[in-house]
Amino acid sequence: MNLNLKMNKILLLIIDGLGDRPSDIFRRRTPLEEAKTPLMDRLAREGSVGLIKPFQRGLFPTSEDAHFTLFGYDVNHYQIGRGVFEALGLELELNDHSVAWRGNWATLDRSGRILDRRAGRIPASEEMIDQIRDLTIDGVRFRIYPGLEHRLVVIMEGEGLSDQVSDGYRRQVGVPPSLITPLDRSEEANFTARLVNRYLNQIHSSLKSNSANQERIRQNQPPVNYILLRGAGRIKAAPSFKEQWGWSGACVAAGPLYRGVSKFVGLKIIDVPGVTAGIDTNLDGKIKAAIEALSEHDFVFCHIKATDSLSHMRDCQGKLNFLEKIDQSLSSLFSQTGVTLILTGDHATPCETGEHSSDLIPMLVWGDQVPKDKVTRFGESFCAKGGLGAWNQIQVLEETAKLTKGNGKS
Repeated sequence: MNLNLKMNKILLLIIDGLGDRPSDIFRRRTPLEEAKTPLMDRLAREGSVGLIKPFQRGLFPTSEDAHFTLFGYDVNHYQIGRGVFEALGLELELNDHSVAWRGNWATLDRSGRILDRRAGRIPASEEMIDQIRDLTIDGVRFRIYPGLEHRLVVIMEGEGLSDQVSDGYRRQVGVPPSLITPLDRSEEANFTARLVNRYLNQIHSSLKSNSANQERIRQNQPPVNYILLRGAGRIKAAPSFKEQWGWSGACVAAGPLYRGVSKFVGLKIIDVPGVTAGIDTNLDGKIKAAIEALSEHDFVFCHIKATDSLSHMRDCQGKLNFLEKIDQSLSSLFSQTGVTLILTGDHATPCETGEHSSDLIPMLVWGDQVPKDKVTRFGESFCAKGGLGAWNQIQVLEETAKLTKGNGKS
């Protein structure tokens, strides 16, 4: 897909879970439409807007599929597995005998049903995971690596393993976790599925009797007594971003998933002081670092996470407030020349459901070579009237490059 185009440099700014639905709280407007975002509106006014059709291969769009697709990769062809991206984002080593999983600390009730899929979003303590950190079953080693908040990575290492196994993760509460099952008829997939189910049962038994969990129960906190696993994956070959597009690239992000996808495709990871995946993140520093990276790279990916987290918590007002905070950090963009900005989300996360959805995602493209349309505000209903129309998610970089085709890089 190397376009070999002379063009403006590209800054892809992803506001995670940006899209939403009209709410009675906001007079049938979305949080983005209700928020005071004068700088985003100016970007829309000076550029063009449209919508993105999210890639979806299951019941809902996933963050890993969305970002891999936004970088121009056919997810169905490569099928990497979220566990690989999460592991790479935590700077973990994987080899040919590794199977990596993304996991959530979770709470099961006494009947073995899911009570809380995130165990209160509180990370498990060192004391809690010490006895389960490194286990070996039938010659296969299982290691746990804590991630952000309730998230974790489990890496299996051994002979005869497969990543062709199902998830144990379920989006409902009040039901038991799903059993891990083989997705093909191979001996390796059957062996892996049986082994992981044994591992999860052993984890559950160990955590139930853990003294740190007993203390959590006494404090009316949800016990961390189970792991919900999903996204089994192995390292596989794929062209680098440079090979795919002919562009050098960098990433400014805090979340392991987004850093991991970027690392997988060969983007340079840029660390910024004070940058987190929460509402306390250093937004000004993040945007400044992304702009500075454009002096050395053709493409920079900048990711902001907290909008999605607030949507998952069904905090509409919090999402609105954070969108206004993001808007205030964008002023330095307007002094840039030779740069094309894509501002959008990876998927919609409506506050009313607290889950990802297949709703179209608002998008704006801004830069000195981008044609203007007649839309003057940034929001879901405004973007529906934009001059860009609706792009498939995998087309975003290609279509943006075409807007500035023939223009030299600054």
